[in-house]
Amino acid sequence: MSSDSLVEVRLLGLPVELRQRSSAHWEGVQREFDLIRHSLGDAALPGRMLDLVESLRDRFGSYGDAADQQIRAGAEAGVETIDLVYQIPRAAADGARELQAMLDEADAYCRQELILPSSADITSFRRWFLAEFIRQIDEGLAPTRWSAEFIAIPEEERDPVTPTGREAGWLVVNGDIDLATAGGLRERIRAVLDEGIRTITLDLTDVSFLDSVGLGLLVATHQRLTEDGQSLAVVVPSHLDMVFEVSGLKGLFDFRPVPTER
Repeated sequence: MSSDSLVEVRLLGLPVELRQRSSAHWEGVQREFDLIRHSLGDAALPGRMLDLVESLRDRFGSYGDAADQQIRAGAEAGVETIDLVYQIPRAAADGARELQAMLDEADAYCRQELILPSSADITSFRRWFLAEFIRQIDEGLAPTRWSAEFIAIPEEERDPVTPTGREAGWLVVNGDIDLATAGGLRERIRAVLDEGIRTITLDLTDVSFLDSVGLGLLVATHQRLTEDGQSLAVVVPSHLDMVFEVSGLKGLFDFRPVPTER
């Protein structure tokens, strides 16, 4: 493609660590969406999102290679922010607009299906990132430097919900909780929620292995219950205690003692 068909987009003050977390989060979501697509087909949202991401990567991915290298180098050097320059086709603005709408839809889907949605800072970052391509390409506007002030405060923190004291349920889990089994556990939790039970205790006493996908499911469930003014309690055996410690989730959940009888 000739250089005169490209336009310049500048991203100023891009937060390196936040960009890395954002990429890691969506890579995890895409892995779960890929599993869901196999059972629901391409027409469901997970399939449509994966198709869009693949299409945009094929069309525009190579134009971001240099920027990606700069970001990786910045991360290795420990820099907090970096200025980037993209030389990219004008059609990238339409792609950014389409991707933004799809990611917003995907976040809503994740909340409903108990897949870990974007945090407030990741959501704000991706909206700023994509909006810069749209603004600079379509509207010819000057770049807007990233600011932490762009991070939205979650609605539940602005207007706390008072717990309603609805019925509680106890759910015993066993085996592994990983990428292969998280979908089945997600369905069990959703079935409990559909029965009107909103305060759940997950008994992990008989769980032998818990990976990042399983932890993501627990966090997503906690977030959904919190929006209803409730919380998720977990029973964690000693062999899984370090998983919660290392992941920094010790302070998130209400931990219950391992029962002597069930």
